[in-house]
Amino acid sequence: MNFNKSPLLAICLVFTFSSFSWCEAFNGRLVSVEIVGSESSSNESEEFRSEKAIDNDFYSRWSSEHTEEPQWLLLDMGRDYTINAVAIAWEAATARIYKIQTSLDGSNWKDVYQVNDGDFGIEVISFPATKARYVRIYCVERTTEYGYSIHEIRLYKKGKVI
Repeated sequence: MNFNKSPLLAICLVFTFSSFSWCEAFNGRLVSVEIVGSESSSNESEEFRSEKAIDNDFYSRWSSEHTEEPQWLLLDMGRDYTINAVAIAWEAATARIYKIQTSLDGSNWKDVYQVNDGDFGIEVISFPATKARYVRIYCVERTTEYGYSIHEIRLYKKGKVI
């Protein structure tokens, strides 16, 4: 697990049979935002479509085709939220360089963070609070000859855990 991107955010995985849950701690309070939909630039196959990155099943995954860059995974939160962190559980076919982008309309994108040394495992990234409905993981350079592959992804906002 790679926590050096955000030293204040700690993630733990609690495995159960075929699914998992994330435990969060961010200076006391961090709330996971529900992701209601997803799209991608490509899918390796029907088995690895974009919804697999948000299905709460750590054994499934989204995987892009093994084609040219860029490739991306788009997440729809269903309405506007002010978010400030993302956690990505990468499979071995990870992005070395990628951007976290946000949008209110799904067309006009703003870079909120760029990773230049992406690595296998869980990467936790915090960025200045940003209002958005959509988040896109925009993959620029891969670490393997395969497509990009994400087991699970979470979006977060600061708030009170009830």
